Amino acid sequence: MTREGEIQEFIGLRASQETGWGDRLNAVIAAQKDRLFLFAPVCLGAGVALYFSLKAEPSWTEIAVPLVLTLMALAYLWPRRLSHMGFYSAAILMMAAFLCASGLMAAKIRTVEVATPMLERSLGPATVEGRIASIEFLEDGKGLRLVLQDLMIEDLAPEETPHSIRLKVRKGDELQPGDRISVLAELNPPSAPVAPGAYDFQRFAFFRQIGAFGFSYKDPVVIKRAEDGVALWLEHLRQYVGVRILEAMPPDEAGIANALMTGERAAISEKNMEDMRNSGIVHIISISGLHITMIAGVVFFVVRFLMALFPTFALYHPIKKYSAVIALVVTVLYMCMVGATVPTVRSVIMTGIVLLAIMLDRIPLSLRVVAIAALLILVVVPEAVVGPSFQMSFAAVAGLVAFYEATRTFWVRIYRNSGWFRRGLVYLAGVCITTVIASIATAPFSIYHFQQFANYGLLANLLAVPLTSFVVMPAILLAYVLMPFGLEAPALWLAGKGLSGMLWISQTVAHLPYAIWTPEVWPVSALLSFVGALLLLFLLQGWARAVSAVLLIMGVLFVMVTPRPDILVSASGRLMAVNQDSSDKIYVTTNRAEKFVSEAWMRQFGYGTAKPERMPAPDMDCDDLGCRFLKDRKKIALSFHPAGHQEDCAWADILIAEDPIRNQPCNSAIKIDRFDLWRNGSHAVWAKNMRAQSVGEMRGDRPWVVSNSR
Repeated sequence: MTREGEIQEFIGLRASQETGWGDRLNAVIAAQKDRLFLFAPVCLGAGVALYFSLKAEPSWTEIAVPLVLTLMALAYLWPRRLSHMGFYSAAILMMAAFLCASGLMAAKIRTVEVATPMLERSLGPATVEGRIASIEFLEDGKGLRLVLQDLMIEDLAPEETPHSIRLKVRKGDELQPGDRISVLAELNPPSAPVAPGAYDFQRFAFFRQIGAFGFSYKDPVVIKRAEDGVALWLEHLRQYVGVRILEAMPPDEAGIANALMTGERAAISEKNMEDMRNSGIVHIISISGLHITMIAGVVFFVVRFLMALFPTFALYHPIKKYSAVIALVVTVLYMCMVGATVPTVRSVIMTGIVLLAIMLDRIPLSLRVVAIAALLILVVVPEAVVGPSFQMSFAAVAGLVAFYEATRTFWVRIYRNSGWFRRGLVYLAGVCITTVIASIATAPFSIYHFQQFANYGLLANLLAVPLTSFVVMPAILLAYVLMPFGLEAPALWLAGKGLSGMLWISQTVAHLPYAIWTPEVWPVSALLSFVGALLLLFLLQGWARAVSAVLLIMGVLFVMVTPRPDILVSASGRLMAVNQDSSDKIYVTTNRAEKFVSEAWMRQFGYGTAKPERMPAPDMDCDDLGCRFLKDRKKIALSFHPAGHQEDCAWADILIAEDPIRNQPCNSAIKIDRFDLWRNGSHAVWAKNMRAQSVGEMRGDRPWVVSNSR
């Protein structure tokens, strides 16, 4: 008997003899013996998430100690796991702890690897010299977006200079990737979160080694033309493909085709993006499983068909395996073309494993494939675990694979016994079920990150996915093949017609009544509960899945009992928002300044794209010096001028001032002034609990945090 066989026999015998609570826990673990590997990326990801939740950067010692201790404990327990069920359970739990500690270490290594100086304050006008790493054409008439590397920036020492910056320029048709340019520009630090718990754009920029963002005052001047190189050749190829697309399609369709063929989405108009988000089909322009499997599937079946046309060759050669090899090569090339984003890499890994399984005559798809893809991504780019792209991508795939893995026999039987008409109905049923499962699996992440859910996503996907599958993606693949010969125009025309239909679907569905649900922002505790519920539902087997219902109920309770802030204050202090429950409206101090922040706040409050009202609210007492009002029996003052500080300090329980109030006595229990905002950024205030929280307090001091409090 093999070692694995001994383990299975031991677990089966010992699990049948359990009696006490500890023994029952052992039995639960034993019952999941075939699923334990699936929890490896969960444990690794938990360690990564723990690293990013810390408010201070851990030292190497603090990370290495738990890693070494868990490894030593595992080395002691693993050889003894067959001697007693308790040792087996302890070994499994210690393995989970070791993977969690490994996630901490992987995140720390990645942070050190990508570390780059971040611009700490606005700079400019300043002369910037650098090499163009990439070029993105924005929607028609809005210029270009450049990423510059190998930088020399006026008034910045080399050790303070970021690895990369991103600039928006008005003109630059003659610019090419690899050119070294000089430009007069205004540079700004990456934006901090607009409210406590909001999206951390500084962390996003840090892990892409972009230390500043800005715009040019003048057109760039080319100092030195690009030199040859594989990366530059690939970027030139993307530019060439983008130009050919623009020549063959109208601007709206060209922007989406460019996203599907080169991975650059900057040319898609905001209106089209909003329609696709509101209709639930924005995933179609994010290169992921849908596109990779289409490319691989089309190549696999076309190549196999062409080989089958030669009977002698087909008889003496494994043409199915040859087709799998060619399909794998094409999918990797496609990934290189569109960029190695997390969903794309995940899809290529999974597709590669499936094609490898075909080559080895194995079962091609299972949750183990999903787990392997997740492990590889978490080891290489651990920061992906806190991003919506990774979360939504793997949630959708895990849910779909778990469902179809459980119902595989049914689908195989019904498909084999069907004619062409019934197979068409099966395909449509598959699209509907896939959309429903993917929507349910990704809903917590969509609501948490974007405060939005597309109510008619099923309808839009039922119409758009077949169009993309049978028209757009095959035409795009054909355009790739024909482009070297200059014959791609008919294929791009066909793809353009398909994209026109997709845009019509998104526009029509997005403007239906009640097309989107815009709940207020969820607390992170609710997200973690829902994620835990989904993981246990997808990964466990047997009655243990019932635990997911408990976590689901906990998530709902967290959403219900967590109050939204009563007041939000921007980092500059120029914008304040008050949540007035009595009128069910949001009132702001100004509708002119910081519109991006105001729009983000409205989404967080659950009002979607609605516009806030201008103060004063009906129950506010306002003048040129400030506003006063009552909220949950607490007296609140918004002070706009130093002349009103002394009186407000004597009256208010909560005082928020645009100017400093440190040089005078103040009786307010909560005081937020210009210095607080300057040091810690945006603030949120809850009147009932007399609690205030700032962005700085929530994020702490991490390498990606740009803060005046350092």
